[in-house]
Amino acid sequence: MKHFYTVIATAAISLCAYAEAYRSVDVNLLDGSSVKINLADNLSATFEADSLLVTGGDKDVKIACGDIKSFAFSTEKAAGIDQIGSDITAPVLTGSNLTFNNLPEGSVVDVYNMAGLQLMHQVVSGTFSVDLADFSAPVVIVKVNNVAFKIATKG
Repeated sequence: MKHFYTVIATAAISLCAYAEAYRSVDVNLLDGSSVKINLADNLSATFEADSLLVTGGDKDVKIACGDIKSFAFSTEKAAGIDQIGSDITAPVLTGSNLTFNNLPEGSVVDVYNMAGLQLMHQVVSGTFSVDLADFSAPVVIVKVNNVAFKIATKG
């Protein structure tokens, strides 16, 4: 079985040199999830005991061989953390006033305490401000269009 994975990994990595349009390789796991690995010039795949170790890309990736179902190439680069929440402008905190700018029509703003109790719910657009001093909670979660911000309201 280890030989099978070695052949697949070697083929996957060696094909990268001939397939410049490919940006990443997806490792499909038996549990239905997948791991996307960005391709790089110095990428290498090796086996350590019962794991596949891919190094030289954006990060080192270690996957148990028994968990691997298949490999597939992709022309899309793996998304990074910089894409999370990219659909809204970051809030600006001035004193206890939290302001969002350029919110699309129908944006939903919710404020929760740390116990999960909803303190505010409002549908807004454009520029929206909320005074966090209005809430008695020392820490709140402000959720705007499914992007959450944890904010300490009192020091």
